[in-house]
Order: sequence, then C-alpha cells, then structure tokens
Amino acid sequence: MAGAIEEYEQEVTEGHKPKLRFLARAWNIPKSTLQRRVKGLVSGYRHASGKSPLLSAQAESELASLVKMLAERGFPLERCDIRRIAFQYAKINGIPGFSAGHYWFEGFMKRNPNLSLRKPESLSAARASGMNLTVVEQWFQTYTSLLHHLQIQEMPSHLWNCDESGLQDHFISKKVAGVTGKSCFQVTSGEKEKRQQSWLGSMRLGLTPPQW
Repeated sequence: MAGAIEEYEQEVTEGHKPKLRFLARAWNIPKSTLQRRVKGLVSGYRHASGKSPLLSAQAESELASLVKMLAERGFPLERCDIRRIAFQYAKINGIPGFSAGHYWFEGFMKRNPNLSLRKPESLSAARASGMNLTVVEQWFQTYTSLLHHLQIQEMPSHLWNCDESGLQDHFISKKVAGVTGKSCFQVTSGEKEKRQQSWLGSMRLGLTPPQW
C-alpha cells in the first residue's frame, strides 16, 4: 500500500496523470482502497476498515499494563473484569456510546498480542508471600552451606529431590488474561482439605514410587 501511494505521488509530481486502475493492479490492491487514500478519505496507508475504537490507544495501553501487572502478582483478571474496568473508565471520562461488549474485548485482545486467555494454576497466599527473590536466594545459600557442611556436594547418591503436590477440592479456575509465554497463577483465598502426594528422585538411583 505504501509503495502504491508513493508511486502515485511521484507521478503527480512529475506532471503525469496516473491511472488508478493500472496502479492498483500492479500493486495487487483494490482500486477503491487506493482511491479512498488518494482522495484523502482515509489517512495513511494502514488498514482502516470499520469504526475507530472509542477508547484511545493510550487508554488501552494503560489497561493492558494493569492486566499484566495484576497477572504477574497472582491476581489475573477474567474477561468480565476487564470489560467492567473499561466501561467504568469510559463512564468516568465521559465517553458516550461505549459498552465494552464482546466485540470490543476480542479487538482489545487482538490489539495486545502479548495478552492471552488461559486457565491459571492455584497458588496459596502463604506460598505467594514466600516466593520472592530474597527468600529464594536465602534458601539456596542455606542449601549450599549444608552440602559443604555434610561434605556430600559431590556425592550424587546422597542427593535426593522431593516434589510434593497438593490436590485441592475447591479451586475451579476460569480463563483469565495473562502475559503470553509466562506462567499464570491465581492466589486462592483459603485452604481446604486436600490430598498430598510426593515423589523422591536421585540422579544416581532414579525415582521412588509415589507416596500419599
């Protein structure tokens, strides 16, 4: 599209009268599309079908940043939450005719490809508060110090890894908006009865049967 417009402007500058039909055929674009831009009915050369979004690009960028920030902190927003926030923003700023409906949400997600809908993993509030850089670094420092104290840092048969999982009976996740390509967690409000299972594994001796 940009090349066709530049060629049209160049021919006009040189005093020629370009034929839109041949120019559109040469660039493999519809004649009506090129004609609207030549007459100034559409500014620029990008895709411009349909109505312009009622929310500005800056407002949608701020909303996308809010969605990403909450998702990274374990409080991802559902589809209805994002639509509610957008509607409240439009109401406060006096933007008439904006309902934040289904089609707006679909367009918002397409305009922000770094967001996607997925089902989050359950993460308890206690674990969420303990998963920070300081706590993790302190754990590895203690672990390394213990290995040297026991003198088993180079003895694979003495090193076992334990993986424990808890299957809760109350958390039913719905699709939420999160950052594309990153893990998505949702902090749960409380703990209920759950079944614990664990596995032990050693690089030298292999895996043990699961324990309940």
